[in-house]
Amino acid sequence: MRDDQARETFVLGRGQYDNPGERVTPGIPAIMPPLPPGLPANRLALAKWLVNPSHPLTARVTVNRLWQLHFGAGLVRTAEDFRSQGEPPTHPFLLDWLATELIRLE
Repeated sequence: MRDDQARETFVLGRGQYDNPGERVTPGIPAIMPPLPPGLPANRLALAKWLVNPSHPLTARVTVNRLWQLHFGAGLVRTAEDFRSQGEPPTHPFLLDWLATELIRLE
């Protein structure tokens, strides 16, 4: 699968396909770290960015979900929200250590 020709994409008014609104371009949400320079803004770059060892959020979320699967509750109780509205981790150093160990296993 290739992304040779990007198609125009629009915000859909009320989610209706026949009600296009503002035109949007590919990119990372502003709250997240930016893509490394030189990478095109496409799905492959997004996938590489998500699993890059210098981007720890993916590993932290994965470790938290595995912890939740095994122990019933994650180190971050709000597994669906790791940002400002979520709860802080109960054991942040353990979460970070497990995430770095997961990255190291690659």
